[in-house]
Amino acid sequence: MYLFKEEKKDEILLKFKIRHLANEIGIHEVQLYRILNNKSKTSKPVAYLFTKLIDKDAEIEDYFINLKGV
Repeated sequence: MYLFKEEKKDEILLKFKIRHLANEIGIHEVQLYRILNNKSKTSKPVAYLFTKLIDKDAEIEDYFINLKGV
């Protein structure tokens, strides 16, 4: 499971709309808000899709903390 890095939230919200990101990933907007606010952990596929939508050259670890590695 992956937990979003909160310090990246403002940067992302300035560039992207939640609705657009949620639709592209294939999850509900509420679920994406929960992920961004650290109210919910997410799976690797969702973390991967989110990361690649934000920056195609970024790695999952740039935006998420791998909880299995802790």
